[in-house]
Amino acid sequence: MEQSRRLFLKSTATRYLTSAFHLDHAGQHVLRVSMVDPGLVVQKIIVSGARLPDSDFGPPDNRPVS
Repeated sequence: MEQSRRLFLKSTATRYLTSAFHLDHAGQHVLRVSMVDPGLVVQKIIVSGARLPDSDFGPPDNRPVS
């Protein structure tokens, strides 16, 4: 199964980046994303306070945040 997952990610040019941050306090925070490569497309950013199950598609979409 791991080989089929690698082939899927390669064929769709999917890349994942996982980062962990410690926040000193609860409340509103700002996440800034800067364009480095004009050919790069960011399709989804997932922010979670808990571990998410492994999935190639991420969690289901929810309401937009404004």
